[in-house]
Amino acid sequence: MPAVAPPPPPAYELLPAAGRVNHGAGMLALDGAQLLVCWYSGASEAGRDVAIVCARSDRHGAWSAPRRVSRPGERDLGGARAAKSVGNVALARDRTGRLVMIQGEVQSRRVAGLETCRSWRCGRIAFRVSTDEGRTWSRPTRLDDRRGALPRSRPLAVPGGDLVPVYREGGGAGVLRVDLAALEPGAPPAAQPIDMPGSADLLQPSLVAMGGQVVAYLRDRRRRFVWASRLGPGASWSDPRPTNLPNPGSAVEAFGYAGRTALVYNPSRRDRRTLALAFSRDGLAFDAGCLLVPHGAAGDVAYPAVAETGDGVAVAVSIEGKRRIAVLRLARAFLDACAAAPLPGQAAANMSSKFRR
Repeated sequence: MPAVAPPPPPAYELLPAAGRVNHGAGMLALDGAQLLVCWYSGASEAGRDVAIVCARSDRHGAWSAPRRVSRPGERDLGGARAAKSVGNVALARDRTGRLVMIQGEVQSRRVAGLETCRSWRCGRIAFRVSTDEGRTWSRPTRLDDRRGALPRSRPLAVPGGDLVPVYREGGGAGVLRVDLAALEPGAPPAAQPIDMPGSADLLQPSLVAMGGQVVAYLRDRRRRFVWASRLGPGASWSDPRPTNLPNPGSAVEAFGYAGRTALVYNPSRRDRRTLALAFSRDGLAFDAGCLLVPHGAAGDVAYPAVAETGDGVAVAVSIEGKRRIAVLRLARAFLDACAAAPLPGQAAANMSSKFRR
């Protein structure tokens, strides 16, 4: 059978830039073919001026100017101290129809008037809710008070609640089991951490439902592979296993499509200058795909976020070394062609297709 040519990379839409750094986006599809994208923006990553901003598109791809959601030095309801800065954003719609924003932040800590906690190792996680499709948001309420806790990817709805993927900047990954619909601003949330053993070198899980199971795909601190772990019925994780996809120490995003697991990732161990899409039937061996952003076409391309739309999916990603946010719209015809085409240079690893504990 002759090889199928991959579709050409799609064009991308540039969102209006709010600051010099624009990164860590979350995205959600709204009614009427609109998209909502929220991210952190400021003069420098983890700086005191950084704020979460949101922009929305119309059905034709025209984007509104970014609107500020957070304010510098804001303190979570239930938080011990104010936020020194804010970070990654994830968006979801709960079962009642509200929008929920999961946000990362650096919790401030001052000793003798000096800031002693300046990095994501002082991370915390908060939530906000919106009842008007993201036009206004509640004050933030603390969701995860563990030191170094941060979000990255979108929550996954499961029977009886939701799973919020989280990681610790000092090492380790997992989820929070929580009912997003039960979250109320100012009220202590009932969130159960389910940590992933063996994930000290892994972070930023992205969740997908596959064959009645939940699978997490993870970034590799050691720049080797994209890793995968299964959440069992006893609320315990399988030992993380490498897929056959390389990873340059960069976040990935998983979603289900036509009975397969699809993964947006950087196909390299060296840099983030290429973005690709690959597909798998067993969750470990990815053997088909195509390029979304060719090497060097947009500088460093990182932190993809996916939203299912009526005619396919949209991908939000930071480009130009965290300078801009771009959105790619992938129609079903593109996804079908992508799933049928071998990714150039992609060789499947010789590994079992079964998860083992």
